[in-house]
Amino acid sequence: MNRMRLALASAAALGFVFACGLEPAPAADSPLAAVRRSIYAGNAKFLKALETGDAKAFAALFAPNGIELPSGGGDVTKGRAAIAADEHDAAKAARITGGSIHTTDVYLDGAVAYETGTYSFVFVTSGKPARTAYGRYFEIWEKQKDGAWLIKVDCGYPDKYNR
Repeated sequence: MNRMRLALASAAALGFVFACGLEPAPAADSPLAAVRRSIYAGNAKFLKALETGDAKAFAALFAPNGIELPSGGGDVTKGRAAIAADEHDAAKAARITGGSIHTTDVYLDGAVAYETGTYSFVFVTSGKPARTAYGRYFEIWEKQKDGAWLIKVDCGYPDKYNR
């Protein structure tokens, strides 16, 4: 009888998890868990490159043919050289002094991973007090021939400043 109760309790708990839209964490050795670790490491490098103003390190996080979609409109930036040039110009206009990147979801489809999340970046422009930009983002990561995961598409959706 105890086995029956345990089985019913387990089934009820699993039903609750799926009914609420919660997914069990992937096993530590699963492909999804490995991709998540790569993405978390990439996001840490992304933030560090912004904070240090290192445009080359920032661009190196992108696939050779990666693109950035501008959040405020304008032309799409294609390729590492163009991304590095844009980031160099952006770093001259505003200095990122801190922030965070929080991954909400990662979906894996073979050699492509889709990431959603939120961000906040503290930045300073010349002669003005620090401001914080908040928003959501969507990234497409692509597995490279050497096994590295790099950004194929970067797209941010700004929310508000100084919440």
